[in-house]
Amino acid sequence: MSIPESILKVKLPVQKLKIHPRAMQNFAAALNARNPLYYDDSLPEGIFNHPCFPIVTTWPLFELFMPLLQEAGLSSQVMGSLVHFSEHLELHRPMQPKKRLIFSSKIRGITKNPAGSEMHLHVQANTLKGDPVFDEYASVLFRKANLSFPERPLDIKPKSPLWNDVPDITGKISLEFSPLLPFIYDGCTDIVFPIHTSKKFAQQVGLPNIIVQGSASFSKCIGSLMDHYSVTDPREVKNLGANFGAYVIPGEKWILEWKKVKKISSNTQCTFRLVNEKGKEAIRNGWITFTT
Repeated sequence: MSIPESILKVKLPVQKLKIHPRAMQNFAAALNARNPLYYDDSLPEGIFNHPCFPIVTTWPLFELFMPLLQEAGLSSQVMGSLVHFSEHLELHRPMQPKKRLIFSSKIRGITKNPAGSEMHLHVQANTLKGDPVFDEYASVLFRKANLSFPERPLDIKPKSPLWNDVPDITGKISLEFSPLLPFIYDGCTDIVFPIHTSKKFAQQVGLPNIIVQGSASFSKCIGSLMDHYSVTDPREVKNLGANFGAYVIPGEKWILEWKKVKKISSNTQCTFRLVNEKGKEAIRNGWITFTT
């Protein structure tokens, strides 16, 4: 399978999207997050978004990218091999329900990966007044697909702590992924891709079964770390991210391990991973920074 250079010319116009409060509540509910700040609109400041909720708001942009990539020459076979590979969010201010945000997005580069080819995307979200809300740096992996042109390195590469650079594990807990999670997450977030809900499609692309959405596994890890460190106000989370590795089959149990990296001023940073008993990592080099 080959990726043509023409996809690098694909661009999206600036988009305006309304933030729906039900979408914010549904995202938290899909993760079984119990924090009332995600649901109780009778509170003086209303509801707040889960730190990972920006992933939901940018999914429509990626849905727009997909047909444009095919129009630019990317084959349906290569498109079928696509998986969410990495995520990095820099959070500047909470979202306001019922308000509109302006999204600008672009392809930042495409590089070789041992498993195929990795396309790097950057989305900036601002209020209508121009105030920054969040930056998302994400990548998608085209499995077993090769570049037909020299790779284009990422021009902006966010820095993050690496798991192997920190010596001691601070803690670990078991996480179980319900057999219904991919369907609930699909329905509550409208992040729809058949690899997560169609066993027939998953097997056609070489997987043994449907797999849990990478963003769902990632978000459950973030929520568990917030609970462990008693971070009840999502506004305290400043940035977070991870690379996605091995797939999680619904119904499996995995171990969340983390290391406390450092505490500078009022900020605490942790690096984490989601690993099974065989040592396979579903989440690699994850991190979260929050104020305390």
